[in-house]
Amino acid sequence: MSERTETPEESRNAGYELRDAKVAPLVLCAVALFVLLGGSMLGARAFFRGLDSGRDGSHPHPMAAARQFPPEPSLQVRPADELAEHRRRGRELLETHAWLDREHGVVRIPIERAMRLVVERGLPHRDEKGAGR
Repeated sequence: MSERTETPEESRNAGYELRDAKVAPLVLCAVALFVLLGGSMLGARAFFRGLDSGRDGSHPHPMAAARQFPPEPSLQVRPADELAEHRRRGRELLETHAWLDREHGVVRIPIERAMRLVVERGLPHRDEKGAGR
């Protein structure tokens, strides 16, 4: 059986490809694809078995002791009340006096008073030797 070779002009004139596809390269690609797919599945199975090997406690994973899970999500029961409380605490921090460190003389003052003091005295700055004012 002799194989007839057509020119591209003959295929163009016919409106379709006159030659058949070569089967050997197609079969080779299909076999390579299945081998690659099978190898990937076997590799994944071995990987996940390795991860599960420490679950019975016989071979714990080296990082098992460091594993921490996040806390369960907590839902807000009354979000409007919680927001009001949060804002009240924020206002209290901004509008009241309190000792932060009595031993070192550190005190919290209301923000309005602090802004007036900054306007009167200016911002603290460092001189060239590194000492602050």
